Amino acid sequence: MRLPRGIFVKLVTIFLVIGLIPFLVLSWWTYSKARDRMTETVIKYWLVRQARETAAQLDREVSGMRTLIRSRADDNILASQMADLLGQGAAQWGGLEAHLNEFLRRQKNYRHDLDLLLLIEASGRTIVAESTTGEKHLRGSKIDDLKLSESERTWLDHALSPSAAALNQPEVPVSTNDWHVSTLSTLAAGEPPYEMEKSGYPDKANRYAIGFAGTIVAPGGTQPVGALIGLFNWSSIQGVLDQVTERFKSPDQPGSSGTRYESGYPFLFASDRDTIIAHNKQDLLGNSLKRDHGLGGLHEAMGTAPYGAHEYEYPPGTTKISGFAYTNDSEHGFAWVVGVGINHTEIYGDVYLLRDFMVIAALIVTGMVILMAAVFSHRLTEPITRLIGYTQELARGNLKARVAIKTNDEIAVLADSFNKMAEDLGESNRRLIKAEKDAAWQEMARQVAHEIKNPLTPIMLSAQQLRTAHQDRHPAFDDILSDSVKTIVDQCEGLRRIASDFASFGRFPNREVESHDIAELVSNAVHMYRGRDEADVLVTCEIKTPEGTEVLVDKDEIGRVFLNLFNNAMEAMDDDGQIYVEARSDDGERGRVVEIQVTDTGRGIPEADRARLFEPYFSTRTGGTGLGLAICQRIILEYGGNIDVVSAIDEGTTFTITLPEAQKGKQED
Repeated sequence: MRLPRGIFVKLVTIFLVIGLIPFLVLSWWTYSKARDRMTETVIKYWLVRQARETAAQLDREVSGMRTLIRSRADDNILASQMADLLGQGAAQWGGLEAHLNEFLRRQKNYRHDLDLLLLIEASGRTIVAESTTGEKHLRGSKIDDLKLSESERTWLDHALSPSAAALNQPEVPVSTNDWHVSTLSTLAAGEPPYEMEKSGYPDKANRYAIGFAGTIVAPGGTQPVGALIGLFNWSSIQGVLDQVTERFKSPDQPGSSGTRYESGYPFLFASDRDTIIAHNKQDLLGNSLKRDHGLGGLHEAMGTAPYGAHEYEYPPGTTKISGFAYTNDSEHGFAWVVGVGINHTEIYGDVYLLRDFMVIAALIVTGMVILMAAVFSHRLTEPITRLIGYTQELARGNLKARVAIKTNDEIAVLADSFNKMAEDLGESNRRLIKAEKDAAWQEMARQVAHEIKNPLTPIMLSAQQLRTAHQDRHPAFDDILSDSVKTIVDQCEGLRRIASDFASFGRFPNREVESHDIAELVSNAVHMYRGRDEADVLVTCEIKTPEGTEVLVDKDEIGRVFLNLFNNAMEAMDDDGQIYVEARSDDGERGRVVEIQVTDTGRGIPEADRARLFEPYFSTRTGGTGLGLAICQRIILEYGGNIDVVSAIDEGTTFTITLPEAQKGKQED
């Protein structure tokens, strides 16, 4: 039984409109607002702020290193001792050495990155060399004799011979040496030349250094008497960037599940904006931004403003956004460029998480809507479905079907109306059956009376004629008697035939169905008709079926069908008419069939009468019962066949009987 799905669809639509669509609108609005708050502009501003804060922290680190060396170089005691010891031997250096050693010890308590302190007199001779290793390999060495790098030699020369302008400043001039591999540190420790390619991070960062050289001027003088050199390990600078990396990968608050940016990383460029001098990946130290990584766009962007943001792809296919900011210039720092980058996909990580949550929630809500619609539609359609079932039962003729009423709603009212309708239909059906039975008996009585009345009239007339001739002693009484008796006998035979027709139409025949040769059945029927005296027409027969073609029929019953058709054809023609009988085999929709055609050259049947030709009690002849063709049709249909008629006025009529061929050996009991 087909359920009323339209109600289910309508309920789903209503629930979607009432529940899901507002939820989706609210979800989309929330998602849009969240996305707006996490726009690239906001992220870029945040990254720039991170870069500027990191640059400020680096400036503080560098400023602390510079201040430490400057304050010690500006010590009058140190300057006086340096002026007094100019030109003296090493034996006189003990006081300065002890003084600087104590200074180094105190500074190492909070400056773990201070690797080397050198005290050099104006001639370039090293007076004191104190390192974290405790070695004194540089003590007494001449700067000219050391194999220093070009940058270190230039740096020391500048510290020992500052410009006049620098000396006229209120503060002690401090020369700086930017990020470099320190030969001085290596020589002070007594190690062989350092090989960069064999080092690994973090040792790689430890091998780098930045230097500060404070010029020492004698009290009251204007000429340098020497310089205090301080080399600071690069690990402190790298540590500042490592703290930024840790902030990216850790929650906002300890013990919380704050925002993490796993792809976030800081980096540091030299003042040329091209050389990478600090990074969380060891292999990138010393790389060129343009040459090694093809990021010329980032290089150019960093040259346009003291701070800003830039979007680029690195590696190809991965979009990143980086904020950048400069540290202090060479007067107070090294003009490094700090960068803080993050993958584009992580910018909207929380927004995408919210989006996914809303999609899942929408799917859940949709499922709940469909489930609720299914439940409500079932509760609504179940009584309707039962009502449909009872309606179909009623349509099939079960007028006793009644709907059980279990509720007190509109469906119950509909069910009650259905039950009342069923009762009314049952009562109407009973009245109709009674009326049809009464009409059938009335029609039967009318037909019987009509058919019997016709033969009774000549019987009565013949009897009256016979009585009159007998009373009058008519001389031709014998001839009159013979004619009257013949008339009475003929009319009685007609009455017997009428009674037989009505009996045949009203009962189920007792058949003996067997396989019979169709050629034999047709030939016997034609032969019987050829022998009748009144057959003043030519009857011809042609059998075209294959030899041995059989049909399953009752022999006598099918013979009466043929004789009825022959009799109708005979009565439809005048003298010298023709009847043509043909039997042939053909392919039907369900197998092989036999067709028997009976064609006459009579007057034909009007088109209006052909539609009612097989109705009971319909006849085109005044003396017919109207049952002959109806009986023929019923017999043929019960054998699984069919009977058709084709007729044309003044040309004749053809009846075609179609019967299924019998299978060899098959017989119906």
